[in-house]
This record gives sequence, structure tokens and C-alpha cells, in this order.
Amino acid sequence: HSIDEVVDQMHQYIDEKRLFVQLLQVHPEYRGRGIGKTLLSRLEKYAVENGYDAIDMITSASNDGAIRFYEREGYEIERLQLYKILR
Repeated sequence: HSIDEVVDQMHQYIDEKRLFVQLLQVHPEYRGRGIGKTLLSRLEKYAVENGYDAIDMITSASNDGAIRFYEREGYEIERLQLYKILR
């Protein structure tokens, strides 16, 4: 990539208004009843009505069930976030 392409990509990301969601969870006893799908649909409706361009859905990399759910609903894995415990 040239520096111009990198800068263009950065501007594209900065100009995008994203709704960041840290947690969307349904109690295990109530899963499989469409509650998660309803919550997600309402969240997406809220985002559209409030001018967001995208939703950043955060979940643990080891949460295979949540990842499958979000992918079925049209979400794609965009990036991988790494961390290191210092203490």
C-alpha cells in the first residue's frame, strides 16, 4: 500500500459513525427463543434511526456461539484485538 492509500483508509474509518456494543447477552435458560435476534434487531433499528453507519459488536474470541450468531445475522469479523496482562 502507498501512504496515500493508507491515509485514505484511515479517513474512511474516522468518518464512519459506529455504535460500539460491549455486551449483548441472553440468559442461557432463555436462549433459542428468538430473544437475541429481537434485541439485535432493535439495536440495529436504533443505530439506523440515530445516524450510525455500522455497529461494532464486541465478543470474546472464544465465544463460538456468539460468533456464529452474529455471523448468521450478517456480521463479519473485521479485526482481532490483542491484549497483555501486565500485573
